[in-house]
Parts: sequence; C-alpha cells; structure tokens
Amino acid sequence: MTAEKKIYVAIQAANITKIYDKGMKSNLQKAMAKAAKKAIDSHKKMTSSKPSGWKKETDKGFALNINLTSLSKTVVKNEMIIKASVTAVVAETKTGKGMKKQLSGNGMLKIAANHKKPDGEALFIAGHAIATLIKEKAVKVILA
Repeated sequence: MTAEKKIYVAIQAANITKIYDKGMKSNLQKAMAKAAKKAIDSHKKMTSSKPSGWKKETDKGFALNINLTSLSKTVVKNEMIIKASVTAVVAETKTGKGMKKQLSGNGMLKIAANHKKPDGEALFIAGHAIATLIKEKAVKVILA
C-alpha cells in the first residue's frame, strides 16, 4: 500500500500593506513565512515542501497568498496595544484560480507601554495571526 501523497501548499512571500514602521517589512515577511510554513507542515495531510515527483498537472497543490493588511501600535495609559490584520487567498496550482472567498483574521497583543523591544512582539503577533488563520480557515478550504 502506497502512502497518500501530501497536498503541496506553496507559500508566497507576504504582501505588506500598512505597518507602523516600514523598516520592519523584511523581518515581518520572514516571520510570517516562517509561521505559515510551520502551520502548513503541522498538518498531517499537507506540506510546504514540494514532494519528490510532484507534478502540477496531476497532483493536488495550492498556492497560499498571505497579506498583512495592517500592523498598528497604540499606547493607551500604561499599555501598548499591537494589532495585526491578515488575509489570505488560496489558489489551485493546476488552474491558477483563486478560491472565491478571501480569508481574514486578526491578532492583538497588550504589553507594558515601556516595553523595551515592542517590534519583536509585533513580529510574533503578525506570525501568530497568519498561523491561526491558516489552521482555522485555510486548511478547511484546501481539504474541501
């Protein structure tokens, strides 16, 4: 009995729309890609690495386009609130057609206003938001 081939999900580089510090763009793209890869690879039926012998024409595969639509940082009294809004579109690799529904998710984190390195927390919440979106919504679309 041959093992069932995993579904290949190619993760596209994150598109960053609106962030509070443009200097974070490269690090945000890396953090989101890492979180997306981990979320895909943690599912037993999917992989983010192209399986050997995988063929676009015959094997099941998808492209996952991830976006950070906004990342904001606000200070209210003694708290700093970091919010991330993310979206994703799943497209079949065979046809290139995107699914009809754009998936969206959010993440929020509250830390002390005098936190020394809030950008690290911002990277975490952006990655967490995309990983949660993948696990809760994209997986259902891919396996449907």
